[in-house]
Amino acid sequence: MPQISRTVSSVWLTPVIAGALFMTVNSTVGALDAVIVRYVAADVHPFMIVFFRNLFSLLFLTLFLPRMGPEPLRSSNWPIHVVRAVIKLAALIAYFQAVTLLPLSVAITVAFTTPLFVSLGSMMFLGERPRPLRMLSLAVGFTGVCIVLRPDSVPMGMGAVLGIAAAIGLAGVAILMKVSSAREPALRIVLFNFLVTVPAAFLICLPVWITPSLSSILLLAVQGAGGLAAQFAFARSMKLADASLLILVDFIRLPLGVCLGLALFGEPVKTEVLLGGGIILASILLLFRHERRAESREPCPSIVQPFKEFFMAENDGTVLVLDPLPADIEEEIGRRLHVLRAYEGDLKSIMDQHRHGIIALTSRGKTTIDDNLLAMLPALQIVTAYGVGYDRIDAAAAAQRGVMVTNTPDVLNADVADLAVALLLATLRRLPQADRFVRDGAWMKGAFPLTPTLRNRTVGLVGMGRIGQEIAKRLTAFDVEVVYHSRNRVPDVSYPHYPTLMEMARKVDTMIVIVPGGKATEKLINADVLAALGTNGVFINVARGNVVDQAALIQALRDGTILAAGLDVYDGEPSVPAELIAMENVVLLPHIGSGTSDTRAAMGRLFLDNLFGWFETGAAVTPVRECADVGKLTLRR
Repeated sequence: MPQISRTVSSVWLTPVIAGALFMTVNSTVGALDAVIVRYVAADVHPFMIVFFRNLFSLLFLTLFLPRMGPEPLRSSNWPIHVVRAVIKLAALIAYFQAVTLLPLSVAITVAFTTPLFVSLGSMMFLGERPRPLRMLSLAVGFTGVCIVLRPDSVPMGMGAVLGIAAAIGLAGVAILMKVSSAREPALRIVLFNFLVTVPAAFLICLPVWITPSLSSILLLAVQGAGGLAAQFAFARSMKLADASLLILVDFIRLPLGVCLGLALFGEPVKTEVLLGGGIILASILLLFRHERRAESREPCPSIVQPFKEFFMAENDGTVLVLDPLPADIEEEIGRRLHVLRAYEGDLKSIMDQHRHGIIALTSRGKTTIDDNLLAMLPALQIVTAYGVGYDRIDAAAAAQRGVMVTNTPDVLNADVADLAVALLLATLRRLPQADRFVRDGAWMKGAFPLTPTLRNRTVGLVGMGRIGQEIAKRLTAFDVEVVYHSRNRVPDVSYPHYPTLMEMARKVDTMIVIVPGGKATEKLINADVLAALGTNGVFINVARGNVVDQAALIQALRDGTILAAGLDVYDGEPSVPAELIAMENVVLLPHIGSGTSDTRAAMGRLFLDNLFGWFETGAAVTPVRECADVGKLTLRR
């Protein structure tokens, strides 16, 4: 079912339309729920109806997910799940009782007032502003309620009281759904609801237990299947569009209730129900207009601020941005989740204040994310790296804690490979020095000195991953010999392989390093390797600064152990040693391997797909190798 919902939401024109479709499913099932309750009420107590409805829904859910394992129960938001499920159970009991006591159209119309209570509750619990248009819409809506329930039409008996109580309860469910739906997959929300409500409903219905007939059980099974579909539809709709917009679609309950009540139970169509329902619809249209006109949602003091803090402070869906990201990416994150910027303040104070609400970390490779940091974040679910390297992230420790780590591979392969070859040519042919030679007017005094050539060189690649293979493919066009060193021979790669780095260094005169950073490769290129490269050797680093012993490299360049070097990365960047800056046999770049607008745009899209996809579907697009088995809710074929 999550696969189906993702397909629908991606095919239809906009998220708003997809959300409206899902809400239509939810509303239609809600109307049919009332019909089934009416049919089985003579045989089954409303308490038992609630139990069987949720039991069958849970059974159908387990049929779809036979191998979920324990992962669905791992949620930092479990208090909200439990509270929401208990409120939903109470609201369903009240609603089903009301359906047996009120005309079908009246019961459904009263339930249709839920959006009014959602709007009212949003002001009270979520601090949304009580703007004049919103207050007018609420006044109009509750006037419609009074018309539907006017004393000479429907006595204010237990049915009306239960119907209004159910609407208030369902409004609470909607508010709590909005609190967590942006950072929890719909499947998790639904599963927690059933796991709580089924045993609770069973205990409640024990005192009134009567074994239902086979026909009633079949109807309740249909109701359970519909309830499951409605749960998914409701959760997905709340993800795709704002609640105040989606409730407009909920108006379908009223005409359905009138038609079903007339056709199935012979209930007359009452003018006051249609009039009151129309007025309630008008109030919802005003709410819709309010949402479209409001450009901001500055919170205002709430009369129940302590409740807001209880529900949201520990589960506020915070993303902690450790290193600066492109402005458009940070803005996109901020539209869906709360953003804290560690680089703008003191990390320790931010952690002390918000650590229970931080569900995601973003990294650009400048801040170390080790097990100690991970241990301080009990709600953390994902660490997203903006870039292919993640050597500053302890991915193995994250995997042990069930935290996903992602990066942005492949989209930058071509540009990094292009730059590696360009840096090699610039270093050999001394292109930056030649450019400066012209600008300084030195050309007027004589010719620029001759330089080495790329021809007849043997290029050794340290690393033959995706980017390494792209570099090798480009070098082949220059008619140079290409060899490589890696721990193991790479399948389907025909270039000569050297199992040891020293052996390759002795055989080549040009070395390009393109391996991941981290402890395993720290100072992999040391003084001995540089000496083996030789006095005609050219060293290119487009990997990570700590892959090379920087002090040994400076010494090798100074004393002529190697000929030249081209560097795009440095140990401790953006700080670059003064000795390197002063040297004429070094070309220095400011870590721009993937620095093209097209690649950075693709990296940004993949970065956001990883982050939002994790919370929407429970799956990451590009998990790192260590976290390949970390998952939330995944459908296994």
